[in-house]
Amino acid sequence: MLSRLSVKKPMTIFVCVMLVLILGVMSFINMTTDLLPNMDLPYAIAYTTYIGASPEQVEQSVTKTLESALATTSGVKNITSISQENVSIVVLEFEEGTGMDSAMIEMNASLDQIAGSLPEAAGSPVLMKINPDMLPIMVLAVDSDNMARNELSEFTSSTVIPALERVDGVASVSGSGLVESQIRVELDQAKIDELNDKVLAAIDSSLADAEKQLKDSRRQINDAKKKLEEQSGTAYAQLVAAAQQLADAKDQASLGSTLTSAEVKAIQAVLAQYDNMVNLRDSYNASEDYARTHLSAVKYAELQSLQLTRTQLRAQLKAAQASLETAEATLKEIGSSEAALQQDVTNAKDAQEAAQTAYDEALAGAPERLKDDPGWQDLLRQEQEKQAEIAELEEQLKENPDDAELQAKLDTAKAALATIQAAQTTYLTRNDPQTVAAAEKLSAAEEEVTRANARLETFRQATEAKAEAEKAIADTTKAIEENAAAIKGVLGEAEGKKWIESHDKVQDDYGTIAELNAAIDALAPRIPQLKKELETAQSSQKELDAALSQLDKAQSQLETGKLELSQQLILATVQLQQAEQALNEAEEQFRQQRDAAYKAAGLDGILTQSAVSQLLMAQNFSMPAGYIQSDEGQLALKVGDKFSSLEELQNWVLFNYSVGDIGEIRLSDIAAVRLADNSEELYAKINGNDGVLLTVQKSSIASTSGACDNLYAAMEKLEEKYEGLHLTALSDQGQYIDLVISSVLENLLFGALLAVIVLMLFLRDFRPTIIVALSIPISLLLAVVLMHFTGVTLNIISLSGLALGVGMLVDNSIVAIENIYRLRQLGYNAATAAVHGCRQIAGAITASTLTTVCVFVPILFTSGLTRQIFADMGLTIAYSLGASLLVALTLVPALSGKILTRDTAGEKPNRLLNRMIAGYENLLRKVLRHKAPVLLGAVALLIASAVLAVSMGTAFMPEMDSPQVSVSIEMPEDATQSESWAMCDTVLERILTVDGVDTVGAMEGQSMMSMGGGSSLSIYVLLGDDRSDSSQEIAKKIEEACADLDCTVSANGSTMDMSMMTGGSGIQLAVTGDDMDALRAAATDLAKTLSAVEGVASVSDGQEDSSTEVRITVDKAKAAEYNLTVAQVYQQVAAAVLSQTTATNITVDNSDLPVVVVPDSAGITTRETLEELRLTGTKNQEECEVRLSEIAAVTEAASASAIHRENQARTVTVTAQIADGYNIGLVSREVEKLLADYEMPEGCSYAIEGENEMIQSTMSDLILMIALAIAFIYLIMVAQFQSLLSPFIVLFTIPLAFTGGLLALWITGKELSVIAMLGFLMLAGVVVNNGIVFVDYANGLRLEGMERAEALVQTGRDRIRPILMTAMTTIFGLATMALGLGAGGDMLQPLAIVTIGGLAYATLLTLFIVPAIYDIFLKKDPKNSPALRAAALSWKDPKKVVIEEVEEV
Repeated sequence: MLSRLSVKKPMTIFVCVMLVLILGVMSFINMTTDLLPNMDLPYAIAYTTYIGASPEQVEQSVTKTLESALATTSGVKNITSISQENVSIVVLEFEEGTGMDSAMIEMNASLDQIAGSLPEAAGSPVLMKINPDMLPIMVLAVDSDNMARNELSEFTSSTVIPALERVDGVASVSGSGLVESQIRVELDQAKIDELNDKVLAAIDSSLADAEKQLKDSRRQINDAKKKLEEQSGTAYAQLVAAAQQLADAKDQASLGSTLTSAEVKAIQAVLAQYDNMVNLRDSYNASEDYARTHLSAVKYAELQSLQLTRTQLRAQLKAAQASLETAEATLKEIGSSEAALQQDVTNAKDAQEAAQTAYDEALAGAPERLKDDPGWQDLLRQEQEKQAEIAELEEQLKENPDDAELQAKLDTAKAALATIQAAQTTYLTRNDPQTVAAAEKLSAAEEEVTRANARLETFRQATEAKAEAEKAIADTTKAIEENAAAIKGVLGEAEGKKWIESHDKVQDDYGTIAELNAAIDALAPRIPQLKKELETAQSSQKELDAALSQLDKAQSQLETGKLELSQQLILATVQLQQAEQALNEAEEQFRQQRDAAYKAAGLDGILTQSAVSQLLMAQNFSMPAGYIQSDEGQLALKVGDKFSSLEELQNWVLFNYSVGDIGEIRLSDIAAVRLADNSEELYAKINGNDGVLLTVQKSSIASTSGACDNLYAAMEKLEEKYEGLHLTALSDQGQYIDLVISSVLENLLFGALLAVIVLMLFLRDFRPTIIVALSIPISLLLAVVLMHFTGVTLNIISLSGLALGVGMLVDNSIVAIENIYRLRQLGYNAATAAVHGCRQIAGAITASTLTTVCVFVPILFTSGLTRQIFADMGLTIAYSLGASLLVALTLVPALSGKILTRDTAGEKPNRLLNRMIAGYENLLRKVLRHKAPVLLGAVALLIASAVLAVSMGTAFMPEMDSPQVSVSIEMPEDATQSESWAMCDTVLERILTVDGVDTVGAMEGQSMMSMGGGSSLSIYVLLGDDRSDSSQEIAKKIEEACADLDCTVSANGSTMDMSMMTGGSGIQLAVTGDDMDALRAAATDLAKTLSAVEGVASVSDGQEDSSTEVRITVDKAKAAEYNLTVAQVYQQVAAAVLSQTTATNITVDNSDLPVVVVPDSAGITTRETLEELRLTGTKNQEECEVRLSEIAAVTEAASASAIHRENQARTVTVTAQIADGYNIGLVSREVEKLLADYEMPEGCSYAIEGENEMIQSTMSDLILMIALAIAFIYLIMVAQFQSLLSPFIVLFTIPLAFTGGLLALWITGKELSVIAMLGFLMLAGVVVNNGIVFVDYANGLRLEGMERAEALVQTGRDRIRPILMTAMTTIFGLATMALGLGAGGDMLQPLAIVTIGGLAYATLLTLFIVPAIYDIFLKKDPKNSPALRAAALSWKDPKKVVIEEVEEV
């Protein structure tokens, strides 16, 4: 149908061809070019820093927590982790087909939930998807003839990097070797101590007056106590004098007149009082005399002591009674109970809470009420801008977690956001009337709470004072009773009672016996006179009575005065005691305040590294505060001003002391402030000269090749613009891609050219050759159009599919043109030959095309790298073969109908071809007569090849040559920086002596995975174009040249090392278990066992990289004595060992410079001084210091540099490299045999991982694909032959064709790699093509009535030319690829070798074995098959077909 339409309407075909040409060219121009297909690797990494933590701490505190949280993520297949010093890395592998974007969202949510479970010192986990785009596409070196290092660094940062980041397709450019400037604030402890001494001296001076006042008060109290003692004696003397005056008054009264009866009574009272005084004295003296005469000196002294105690106790009793009266008066004044007062407090607090709620609600609604307020809108805008800035900085920090500058900017932005939010709250509380009213009510409620609390506290204090007074009265009363018992115990009951009564009476009435004796002595001389007067008064009783009445009153007053005097003396004594107690408290308070003043004013606790850093951040602040109204309208308001120069920072006033002559303390007074850079700490070399290395990463949607081309254009512009500037690409993925793609395209063109030459040799006519030659570009361009619109990129895999397709896509055109050409030679006209020539072979070539395409359909049933890598090849081959089928059925007949018009019947025959056909006919007849030996020989050869396959080595991908070599230098852990740099210089010199090396660049750095070890240096080696050695050979020469150096030099000649995707090269044994000691022992034993295997080298038990760590074990009991916890010890130790902190950033001369605060070198704690570190704690409620060694043990211990885990269990990986000359597959087999009977310790297990695991997995996938492909091929042939038996004739050629492929690998010395297996997969679809055509043609001849053997011979004669032509075009099309010509050719070389070997062998099978098998199995006459008779029309003579069609009409 298509062929007839094409011949009848050739212009339609012409238009379609033009459309294909236009679309094909446009598609090719716009297609993305990359080295490998787009791969969405199902891996993610959670990266968390924990500075200062050992691997064990990281594992326990961070890694386990992250594993537990992330293990629940949907689609997680496997979890592995590495816990290193300072960092935790958790790697998650997902099931194929998992949406990584949704998985990242789910993991972020899980991490948010456990954020509070991580240690405070741990950073926030950073999630990253593993993507091939993470690798840099270019590493380039920048150097200049006219610039020094600092100038070059500044120029690179300000000019080169921005220019390259603007290049289309470039995502980021990062530099290594750039000079970074900073402002260093180096604290000077000597200056701080000197200032501190001045401040403390000023404090002492200011406290001197207060101390003098306290001393004066102490002196005054002492004087008052002495004066009180003196005045007590004087008071009693005055009482005696008053008695004397009374007596004198009586004398005067008696002299003046006759005494009244009252006067008489008074004189009688005085005489009676005198008698009482004498009796009291006598009683007192009698007790004293009794005691002195009846007691020993010791007992008497004891008695005097008891009496003194009794006197004091009775005074205390009176004081307690006075306190009780005061407390009762206070409680009476309050007039409420404690419960009622407590209820008042509760009510006040409830009112406060209600007011607080109202205030909060008012504050919450204030933004809505002020939504139209310009000032409020401005504050909201500031908040949104700052939040956007913080979000952007956090995203940048996720990509660069170690960027200290970004972290500093983020901290500053967060501080600014907090300030803005505080300003928002202040603005709302001042400008919203409802909020202001609520605030006033809240303030009143708070004051009421304060008053209620004060009344309750006063009540409680008074109650407590009352209780204390009552207790004191009870205790004192009891003590007085006990004292009385003691006195009676000394004197006896009767004498003791007398003693107590006399002494208590003397104390109550006169104070002391001395005052009593003085009173008696004063009255004694007057007694006789009084008695005389009394006698005289009897005669004048009236006057005497009056005088006595007055005397009684005076006596009463005298007694009252004595009582008041006694009370006043007691009160004065109590007041003095209270004053002395208050003075004691004042002195203690003074001492505390003095110590606090020393502490507050001292600079030791203020001018620390942390404090200065915080002050810098707070002072270097500038923020818009909204708008303010003025007469001119609304003006912007800004608060603060950042530092703008180094001088301004130096003159910054930290404090202003008004005490003494201290005055202002500036930053320059305590620290050296200077501009510094890291030029002396950098190492970056280009061919021995200083330079800068730049690493370029592309955006995920950009073409690697296109981005690199754009970079080269930008680099050329920079070099032209700036004289002396050199930009050299040390590593260029784009260049390698271009080389590989160019090589594949060259192979494609050469293959097409060779295919055309083959056609010319066989047909010996340029006309059919031109037709087939034209079908090649048309088919390719149509395939390119399909590739472009289905998202297939131009990469080495897809282009290799096109190169493979070149040899096969001409097959359909060759079969079609050969059949058309044969019919023309038989005398048919061009149109008839074109239509019926295509009709005869349409079914066969359709089936053969489908069989070739269907071998790649099983890729859809695989997963992982196999599918992602080879899907592009399958699609490309399917597109090219589908296009070739369409071209063979449309374009070929259309062109044949117009071009093959010349009569070919009389052309000179091809004698060489005819002789070859005749020879083949003779051989075929012999094979048909002797089928058994031929078939047995083929089977024997198959068995032999299978044996060879078992002994062949395996590999994942062949090594590819590269224009670059990467070299890494690992120095010993104890190597200094200068030693590392000197060693790198030596390595560079030796590398430059290796033949083939053009440019060398070096840099120092550490990768994300190597944070714990020694120094790491990376070298980029650019190879010359005229080199004779491969990149791998040059890499080996570099390692040999540096073998004697005291470092480890590793060179890799493949810039596209596939070991990263295969889990690592060599052999890996993952030993899993919970007990770390058992795990390490098992790993050590396995490593010893592995060393015995032939072919392994550099065996490692995974325990070499151990480090020494200092461990501080805190004695919790001892630390508790100083109120210190382990966490507090950690905080103080961490602060002591901190070397520097970045406080803020300052813009100086348009450069944003970090300000770094550095402590005095003498103040930094080292290992030698760690045990003497002074920690601050509290003991007995007083602050004190304690040495670290007093509360903790400081030890050193060996620690694993990394702890590996797999699926939440610890693992140790035993590794071994493959020795030169050995194969990974063969050595792995020996390892598996050796370990088959190996018994692991209980609780431990092992698994073989790494490159061989990936090889076996991928091989299994490919074997499954081959099996499925054979099943699909069989089904297609059943549909084609309408027979279940006929397809087996062709299928038998598939395993026999594998013989040719295996023999070809064995002859060329290649390994059985994944790429080679892909060749066998292709063979399964290619080798059956000619067999299908052969069987189909033979069936057609037999349907025409030809005998079976003659039909087979005739088929061989007719089909040998197209069979040989299609086989040779495919073989020659792959010849350049099989030779490994061009960059990247060695990667697909095994595929081409397998295809060529298998196809060549399969061609022989088709020509000899297929007829033999056909002759055995298809003896039945096909005329008896209705299905085959239905297909007979295609093989009838075209003239008969035309007559039949006319008769039908």
